[in-house]
Amino acid sequence: MPDCAADCCDEAEDGLFDDEIVNAIAAVRRENPDWFGRDDQIQVSAAEYTNAVAGQITKLYGLCARGGDKPGPPVGHSISEDEVAIKRDNRLSQNVDIIYGNGQAGIIRYFNCRPASF
Repeated sequence: MPDCAADCCDEAEDGLFDDEIVNAIAAVRRENPDWFGRDDQIQVSAAEYTNAVAGQITKLYGLCARGGDKPGPPVGHSISEDEVAIKRDNRLSQNVDIIYGNGQAGIIRYFNCRPASF
């Protein structure tokens, strides 16, 4: 799917994939302990971290997932580098902000996208 950016996404109250995200974050922590510094702040780029989390979601659950990147070409990049986008099919995806402003990992807010944003 082409990225619909903000045109098809609205902020949501609830997460559709919270368990999957939490488990994927835990797997990234286990496999890359050096990525986390004092106070659990992420020590790699937001894009590297969110792509690793997306990769774990796909590996562990078989869901389509994409990490964040800067906006722009190539088509399909996320609108925010601190988000991971997840979908089961092309009807709906959820973009989830997974990095707090202070650089720590966690689930911040959700955006449901119809049709899927990617």
